[in-house]
Parts: sequence; C-alpha cells; structure tokens
Amino acid sequence: MKRAQPEVRHCALMYTDYRASRKEALKELSMSQKGNVDKGALLAALRKNGFALINFSEIGLSDEALIFAADKLGVGAPYVPEYFNRMGGCERSRRGIATIRSNTVGTHAGFQSHRQQEMHVDGTLNELGEINTTILACCTPAIIGGFTIVGNCLALLNSIRQKNLLLVEALFNERALTRSAVSFGGESTTGPIFGRKRGYVFTRFSCDNTSKWNFGKVDNLSDAFHSCAMEMGYHSPYVIAFAMKSLQALVLCNSRVCHARSAFQDSSLAPRTMKRMIFKPDLLQILM
Repeated sequence: MKRAQPEVRHCALMYTDYRASRKEALKELSMSQKGNVDKGALLAALRKNGFALINFSEIGLSDEALIFAADKLGVGAPYVPEYFNRMGGCERSRRGIATIRSNTVGTHAGFQSHRQQEMHVDGTLNELGEINTTILACCTPAIIGGFTIVGNCLALLNSIRQKNLLLVEALFNERALTRSAVSFGGESTTGPIFGRKRGYVFTRFSCDNTSKWNFGKVDNLSDAFHSCAMEMGYHSPYVIAFAMKSLQALVLCNSRVCHARSAFQDSSLAPRTMKRMIFKPDLLQILM
C-alpha cells in the first residue's frame, strides 16, 4: 500500500539556492529614524530566503530603538522565556531584550562560550510554530570569526521528500526531537522536527547541545538525521554563512529556517555583543 505523503505547501523558500543568490540574499535594507523600512522588499526577502538584513545605523540599537522598530514592523512586544532570567551571560532587560556576551566561566554554547554553536531554532522549550520571528542585532562583532550561519529547513525537507518518504515521516514523528534547557534544571520538550500548523509546514530543526534526536523511539530517524547532516553541510545550497556588521540586524523566520554561529575570538576592550528578541507573531504572515 502506497503511503500518504505529508503535505508541504509550496513556497519560494523551498526552492531557494543560497549559492546562486548569495549577493541578493545579503542585500541590506535600511531602518529609518521613524522606524520605516521597505516592507515590500522585506517581504520578498523573507519569502525567498527566510531572513533579511536591516541596517539600523539611523535609529541605533538601544533597547528603546529595538522595541520601537519591532512595533513598527508589527510583531509587537518581544517574548523571552522566563528561564533566561537565571542564565549567566545573558542579561535580560525589563522589556525582554536579551543582551548576549560571552564570559570565561560559562558553558552555554550560545550565550557564554566562544565555541561554535550548532544549527538550532530559537525557543528551546517552545512548541512547534510557537516562536516564529527572531531579530538578532549586532552591537559589536567579534574580532575574528563569529560568522552567522542560516539553514533553509524547508528546502532541506523538500529535497529529502523527493528521495525517501520514510525519512520525511520520521521527521514528522511527534517523538522525534527532545530539546532541553541544559544549562540548568534540564526541563525539556519533545515533539516533531517538522510539522503542520495553521496550514503551513514549520520546523524546530536543531542539532545543538540542547537537542536529542530520539533514534531508539522512531523508525528511520537515524537515517533521516544522517541525510539532514549531509545536506546541511556548510557547502550546501541550503546553507549561507556571513559576518554581521555593527548596527546590523538579522530578521529570521524562526519556524522556517535554523541558524548557527561559528567559533570566534573576542576582544577584552570591545567584546562581541549581540541583542536578541524573539516573537510569537509571524512577521512573514503579517507582511503578506
């Protein structure tokens, strides 16, 4: 009996080759002092690439400016998981902006370490499709390394579904992936790596230190993992790496693409400093 194929709603992102469109994908938009940005160009970038780069030099990256810009974009107030309040190296402002700096004693791969952070989506303990938009702003870049890496999860899924439907079924299994708040407590959430919600396919694809793929519980998941790993290498058409500049913000469709960061060297005089906001509203859908 032929298996029913999980529906994947067609969208431009499924067919994007970052290698062929790198220059276009990294084209920078501008945020004005009044919080205006070319929303048509922003929509086009998010639809095709799953991310957009915006220059904030006119408005700056103060907490007030970021809150203002997010409101003008239409995603509202940022959401920060409560457990981030207790995480060293991640200072949370009253308004829900996480200011990220590394330190010499912490072990959290994203917030406290200079080491590489592997592919993940934001919202470690959140359900599939719950955290839809991320804004990551660069206040001070690393002196060496610290490249931002974006992975096109929908194109990855489309490639795998053309080759082996059993692997797709494993990725959609509700027991496939457990993510844990590893820095303290170990609270965890288990769910699919891909799933359908609100008529769209979303992802919580993650291979970082918060993530456990449950090979022993899901048939064909090990093969699915290895297929994903092969197709999401850094020379893949579904992966793009770039250095963020000071006063630049990255807007991510967090439920459609994943991201990572390469290892870096810091400066004691000007340590790498980022500000991050995550949002439940889906900016792509808002702009559409």
